[in-house]
Formats: sequence, structure tokens, C-alpha cells
Amino acid sequence: MTPIQQMFLGVGASKKTYLDDVFSTTLYKGNDSSNTITTNIDSSSNDSLLWIKNRTSTVQHQLFDTVRGANKVLKSNTSDAQYDGTGTYNQTFTSTGFTLNNSTSNLNSNNNDYSSWTFRKAPGFFDIVTYTGNETNRTIAHDLGCVPGMIIVKKRNEAGAWRVTHRGTDSAVSTLRLNTAGDSGNEPFVSPTSWNSTLPTATHFSIGTHSDVNDIDDTYVAYLFAGGESPAATAKSVDFDGTNDYLTIADHDDFDVGTNWTVECWFKCDAIGSNGWDAIFGQWDNAYVLEYVGTDLRFYYHGNGGGHKSLGAVPTNQWHHVAISKEGSITRIFLNGKQVVADFDMGTTSSSNAFNIGGNVAGGGWFNGKISNIRIVQGTAVYTSTFKPSTEPLTNITNTVLLCCNDTSQTGSTVTPGTITNNGATASINSPFDDPAAFVFGDNEDQGIIKCGSYGGNSSSSNDIYLGWEPQWVMIKRSNDVESWAIIDSMRGIVTGGNDARLQADSDGGEAGSDDRIDLTPTGFKLTSNNAEYNGSGTYVYLAIRRPDGYVGKPVEDATKVFNVIAGTSGDPTFKTGFVTDFITARPAASSSSWWTYSRLTGTNYLALDSDSAEGAGGTTKGLDFMNGFATGGSTSDTAWGWKRYAGFDVVTYGGDGVNGRGIAHSMNAVPEMMIVRRRSSAEDWTVYHTGLTSVNYHLSLNSTGAETDMSGSTEKVWKSVPTSTHFEIGSHDRVNTDGQTYLALLFSSVTGISKVGYYDGSSSTVTVTTGFQPRFLIVKRVNTTSDWRVFDTTRGWGAGNDAYLNIGSNAAQGSYQFGEPTSTGFTMVSDDATTNSNGNKYIYYAHA
Repeated sequence: MTPIQQMFLGVGASKKTYLDDVFSTTLYKGNDSSNTITTNIDSSSNDSLLWIKNRTSTVQHQLFDTVRGANKVLKSNTSDAQYDGTGTYNQTFTSTGFTLNNSTSNLNSNNNDYSSWTFRKAPGFFDIVTYTGNETNRTIAHDLGCVPGMIIVKKRNEAGAWRVTHRGTDSAVSTLRLNTAGDSGNEPFVSPTSWNSTLPTATHFSIGTHSDVNDIDDTYVAYLFAGGESPAATAKSVDFDGTNDYLTIADHDDFDVGTNWTVECWFKCDAIGSNGWDAIFGQWDNAYVLEYVGTDLRFYYHGNGGGHKSLGAVPTNQWHHVAISKEGSITRIFLNGKQVVADFDMGTTSSSNAFNIGGNVAGGGWFNGKISNIRIVQGTAVYTSTFKPSTEPLTNITNTVLLCCNDTSQTGSTVTPGTITNNGATASINSPFDDPAAFVFGDNEDQGIIKCGSYGGNSSSSNDIYLGWEPQWVMIKRSNDVESWAIIDSMRGIVTGGNDARLQADSDGGEAGSDDRIDLTPTGFKLTSNNAEYNGSGTYVYLAIRRPDGYVGKPVEDATKVFNVIAGTSGDPTFKTGFVTDFITARPAASSSSWWTYSRLTGTNYLALDSDSAEGAGGTTKGLDFMNGFATGGSTSDTAWGWKRYAGFDVVTYGGDGVNGRGIAHSMNAVPEMMIVRRRSSAEDWTVYHTGLTSVNYHLSLNSTGAETDMSGSTEKVWKSVPTSTHFEIGSHDRVNTDGQTYLALLFSSVTGISKVGYYDGSSSTVTVTTGFQPRFLIVKRVNTTSDWRVFDTTRGWGAGNDAYLNIGSNAAQGSYQFGEPTSTGFTMVSDDATTNSNGNKYIYYAHA
């Protein structure tokens, strides 16, 4: 940790910083009067940027910060000078957010909807710098504590364009303009320049003499965002131009494929060659090669009869990690840590040809792009299940026989079995690695929360962008053509398989939400159309901010902040959970009804817990864009059960591919002990995994009373293995993994004092179950034979001697019976009711405080 980081994070006090401390998307409604907005970010004692946009009307973006002054506004969609709104805006920053006291449509017009984004100054995330121009090439000091990934500069005292430099443009002389939809201007031969042809460092950024960034005696503000390049000595790559460039190493036994073997690297393809067969690396004939054949990335192998495996159409202009890992007779291929090819046997191979990198493999074509950190490990299958690729350069682990393309020289290496000969390739400082000095967040102070990157559009309906985590806020700009700066966030709505709410930083237009452009994934985001603003044929840069997951989210101390049982009320929202709600199920308890279920990731589309019907459309009265609940126009006779995502609960959406052993990433930072998966796109049962079932080969159906089902004799598994703290593995069964189908997964784990997943044996007399807290909510299911899924909660009545219960798999109205009661440390089951406490039977449960 640098001295600057220590100063801001509080050395001696061991103060940990979480994402919730430094960034917030907060929605609010204007009232033409005094309006207190709670962001839960202390902006009174910490410098912050507050960005506000009216979602309802055509109104300019409003940017305030504590350094310039609470009422001094800049507008991202204009080149206007700073406006001093003192006496008009009457705005203040507070220890929990900000207050408004005006009626301006920019900020607080009655019944208008607004979005506010708060960026708090913190090492590894964001910094604000002000300076006065002098019209001389110079460097400006900053306190970001790491290399910036994006810098935005705006002249304050008079008009001037918002100048942007971004890591994704791969150039120290490229500039974008935040207030226009124009493409990046390249300034190598233009005088004056904006950035003085110099990349930023962890302590300074450089400016030229352009009037937009450095006119004499003019005043400026710079907003700096982390996510810049790693300065590590081995965070390098080799650049191949697609025309006769390659590296070669003479044949050696270390390149042979034995019983256990791994080869991996990062690659970034700039363009697909016209001749095909663009080799990334390989030793051919009689061995193996990884290469593009058209847009299809393939791994060819010669052993065990030979053949090839397709990794699919892997997008260009972004970094990808690939690994081929052989464990005995099982070979697995991973792309960005996800297994993308079903297990197969590539056999053993030996070749007398050279090992080539970047082309000239068996007379094939040439790779156009960059390759970093190629590593071959003999005698070890390094990867045997889904994993998270390293965020730092690879190291010389046991049995490493090659580690190269990681040096300032094209032919440099950490380990090599022979001389590396260069044939026209060039060394590059561009790499897939971010500055590790920004990885300072979370309990272990080792996580990053921001990513600045680039990708190539493919004019298709599928383009996956890998970040390593799920974002909550993304800004995207096409850098080589005229397109707007699109801003999307999960609070306003990024809907998997639905329309997304979008604002544009360079436009005063209101919110648009009639198009499906993007989905969130557990490891990034996916472009879902060929819309030119997001995914045309050009190149794009982005700024993404992580959601507060189990790694970087603030630990939960109050269970009511992440789970509640509430009755419907009048006003917006109908179900006031008291927190940002990520998943909710609602129904009237006293009458017959389905369990109508919604998630933030899937928007207003609904499923019913008691039904196997496909997903339906909920309509405009259903919405999760509230800071404290769900839905407008709901019934006050309904009861709802709502969750926020945290270390004890996660929601994951994914698309099926039919690959047995497919690993699905999650971000709980805890092992899921109960999982509920549902196919969305067509009819299917809700499939349940629980740690209390006989083994991983068993499952239950949430919408059925049936006993656990054994799949051990089936070739099409439901669960492939016991889940881990980073992912869960599924088989190829239709319930969880049909190619082309979409799925929703709910994950639950035990968190001390908050939630508990467990099981107990019935006894036909009082059973005492310890959870470590007094539960407000409980689900119980007998697993060895037919039985209902019983649901109890203290809101409807549990523990008064006549317990109100519902059955998840049924639309029947609630009944009542004396089952037991919650205690200060768990619950008791006192009756001889077969559904909760019968001698010789096993029961699973989920409880929440």
C-alpha cells in the first residue's frame, strides 16, 4: 500500500473501505421544495463528485463536486463554462448524501424522476484535481494512488470541450470529448495537443498546451478514475501485425503433451485475417495448435485420433484468457475461466516441429493482435474446474517449462527450454492487467471495483465482455465513430432479456428504455443487439463500476437491511422493504394465488414459484427502480418477501449451452448451501440443490411435494459437483442447461447472525434447531418422502401457538396449526406433523433473521 493510500484509508485505524462507501446510484423524485437524498456516502467530510440527471424531461446533466463548491455546476452535454448556482440551487453535501432546496427542473421539479451518481474520492477508485493553466507542457500531481484508466478534464471559467483520455484507446495522444458524440481525435501531428503524448502514472498525468486543458490563467477540474495499466515488469505483451510476424522456439520435449499438462495465455485479436487459420500458438504437425478459423476460435489436437474443439466466436479488440488443461484422460478448455468445451481426451502427442507463437504453424495464417504471458506447465493440470483468471501476471510455478511474452523484449522470458527467435513481432506495454495498487477494497483489501477497457463490436446479437465481476454502472462510447456516451445502471434497469434504461452523457434527453441492448453477467456484461451505440463494427471504450457483492460489499450487520416480509401499502412503492430489492415474491396470504416472483436482473418479467410455466411479462406497474422496495399499483392485501443481494444471497442469470460440467460464476464469496434454478424461456420445474440432500446427485423441485430425486445413474446430470465460493457446476440436464435457453439461479448461504441453511432429523417430539439468531422467516421441507414446502414468518404469525403457514408449491390460501416457535437462538418443532417433525424423517430448512 502506498503512503497516499495509507493516508486516505487510515493507517493505524485499519479502516477497510467497501464499494458502498465510495459509489452510489440513488434515484429520487423531485418535490419543488426541501428534498433530502440519502446515498449513504459521507460527502461532507470526503471530497465527492455528484452527477444528477432528470430522467423524465429534456434537461441538461448537472455535475457538482465538493472541491469546486456544492452549487457550482458543469454540464457534461455542453461545453459551457461553470455556472454558479449559489442562491438558486441551495444545495448541500451531507454525511449521508445531499440536500436540495429549490424547484429547478435540473434537480428537483415536482414528480420528475431523477438519477444521481456519487463518486467519493478514494485511492484505487476516484480523484478530483483542480489546477490553473499555464500553456506549457507539464505534469499534474494526483492522489489516486494508482495508474488512472480514464481522465476527464473540463475548463471551468469559460467554454471548452470536456477532454477525455482513456486506456482503451491504446494511445497517449488520442482524445475523446464527453460533450459530443464524435469519435476519438488522434493528435500526434497536431499542435497544441491535449495529453503531451505521455501516458499517466500512479502519481501524475501529463497535459499539453491545448486550450481545453491548459490555457494560460484558465481554471480546470480533472476527474480521474482508476483502472489503468499495471506497471509490473511482466505485465507486457508481444504485438503481431498479421503479416509474417511470429516467434519461434526449436522443438523440445517440454512441448510434448503427457498425462498431465497445461498451456495458457492471454490474447487480444485486433482483426481477423482474410486467409483464416490465424495461429495464436502451437506445435504442428502431430501436436496441437490454437487458432482462429474465420471468427471461430479452435483448438486442434493430433492425439487420440485427432480433431478439433470450437471455443465459439471469440470477440476481437478485448483481452481474453484461454487455458487448455489435461488431467489424465480428461482435457478441459477454459475461456476467461469458464469451461466452454465438454470434457474430452486429447491423448498424448509429440512433434519434431518448432513451437511457434503468432503464426506460421503448419503453413497457416498470421495472428493480428497481442499475446501476453504464455505459460506451459508439464506434469500438472493447473485448472480442473471453473476459476477466476489471475489479475496479475503469471509466475513460475512448479513444473513451468515456458513463460514468455511478458517482457520488454519480444524474445524475453521468465522460463524457456530454448532460444526464442523473433520474426518481425514488436514488444508492447499493453497487457490485460490492471494496476494492482487499485486492488485495496473489501475485507481483505485486495479487490478492485472499477474497470476501464475496450472491446470490438461485432454487429451481432451476442458479444460477451469479461470484467471478472458483475457491474452495476457502465458508460460506453464508440471510439472510432460518431455515437453517444451511453450510461446504464442496474438501479434504473439493465434487464436480462428485456429493455434497458439508458441516458447519454452528451445529450440532455430524458431516459430511453424501449430497447434491449445489454445484459449483465456474473463476470461482466453482454451486448445483445447490433445497435451501433453499443455493438456496431467499430471499437468501443467503457468505464464499469462493480456492484457491492460478497467481496467488496459492506458486511451486513442488520438482517432487516437485506431481508423483509412486508404487507402491501398505498403509495410508491407498494412493497416497502426498506432497501434496494433484488428479488421478491408476493401473493395474498389469505386467499388462493400463485407466488408471483420478480428479480432486478430480469426486470418486470415474472415467474411463479408454484408453477412450471414459462416467464411472463409483468407490465409497467411492476418495477424495481425504487430505493426502498418494489412495484406500483400492487394490492394492499398482498404479502411480499424481499431480498437484497449480499454474502448470504445472490441472483444469477445465464444462458444454457448443454456443456456437461459448465461452471457458472457467482459473487457471494461464500459456498452456496442451497440453490434454486429455473428455466425462464420455457416451461420447467424449479430445481433445488441443498447441502442437506443425500449427495450432489440429488435434487428437489420447489413447485412439487416430491421427495429428493437421485440422478447418479443418469448421463445428463443436474449438478456436476458441490458448489464452491466462486462458482457452481451444472450438468447438461434440461432443468439447468439446455442450449439456447435462459435461466435464473437463486443462491443462499449461511451468514453468522443473519441467515442459516441447514437440516435436522424429525423425532415426533420437540426438536430444537440452533441457527445462532432468532429467525423471522423459515422454509422447511421433508426430503426422504413426499411433503409440502412449509413457509413460516413472524409477520403473518409464527410462534403464537397457532402458526400461519403457506406452501411454496401450492397456490392455496394459508392455513394454521401449532408447529413450533422461533427462539432467541433458532426454532423448535413441537408437533408430530409429518411436514415438519416426524420420527425417522429428514428435513432441510432455510432461516433468516
